[in-house]
Amino acid sequence: MEEGKGLGFVLGLLMGTLLGAAIAVLLAPHSGEETREILKDKALEVREKAKELASDFREDADEWMEKGKAVIQEKKEEFLKAISRGKKEAIE
Repeated sequence: MEEGKGLGFVLGLLMGTLLGAAIAVLLAPHSGEETREILKDKALEVREKAKELASDFREDADEWMEKGKAVIQEKKEEFLKAISRGKKEAIE
């Protein structure tokens, strides 16, 4: 799975869950107090899931940043070696 599609899938799954929960609550034969309690519980679940997703995203972003830094450092070293070789060849 491509990196960008994973986040889109998770967000779609979360939105589908929220929509399904909202429809279920609205159609369920509960009293107002029971419905409010259910909504409160669902809101807490969604909040926790959002925290988990944010944490996962931060971890992925940190990992991508480290990989990017490593690639930049590698390319910098290659560039400096090429310049050094070029100077040596120009002197000879």
